[in-house]
Amino acid sequence: TRQFCSLRPVIKLRAAANTLVRLFPIVMATVCASAVITVPRQYLAVSLGASALGIYSSVASPTTVVQVGAQFIYTPLLGTFAEKYNKDKRSAKRLIEKVVVGIVFVGVACIALFAVFGRLALGLIFGADMADYSLLLIPAVLCTFVTGFSFFANDLLIAIRDYAASLAGNIAATAVSLLLSVPMVSVFGMNGVSYCGIAAYGTGAILMLVLLYRDYRRKA
Repeated sequence: TRQFCSLRPVIKLRAAANTLVRLFPIVMATVCASAVITVPRQYLAVSLGASALGIYSSVASPTTVVQVGAQFIYTPLLGTFAEKYNKDKRSAKRLIEKVVVGIVFVGVACIALFAVFGRLALGLIFGADMADYSLLLIPAVLCTFVTGFSFFANDLLIAIRDYAASLAGNIAATAVSLLLSVPMVSVFGMNGVSYCGIAAYGTGAILMLVLLYRDYRRKA
């Protein structure tokens, strides 16, 4: 390695500070995105006990396949989208529409599968007692479906370097989560976590897509 460069680390403070300032919104957006579902889950544990949180987390864990499926569809296309967005915005728009159709297809397919086989799957994975909580499945699937859309909108904004819009959308989602966690969990119990996540991530996704569309119209 010494034949090619020095082994001593060299940190340019000005460049490091510029990078920190420029990328700080992404860090905060990620923190906010993580907090959206964490807030109602923690309130569930406080209000109904750790056992309720454990039950909800167990039932909801298989539903993450929806979010993973959505990310599997769009993640390889983010570089292509960024390139098309800078050169041919109509082509970028068509790509987004195709990805949205793919995500919707995955979501609908998973909802159907969980509706038919969810109770059986919970019994096989966690035992017969957990099958009684199958009513938690569909709201949890819808929550992860909306979460996938929110992450998709966020990653699109990051791909075009619109970090401020990403931060704004995730702050809005966190604000909705903070406002709705207590009433949702108090009224709907464990399902309240999913309903809160749907409302919060849905708000963030809509705002981020609106900001993306505004940028698209401005630069078209």
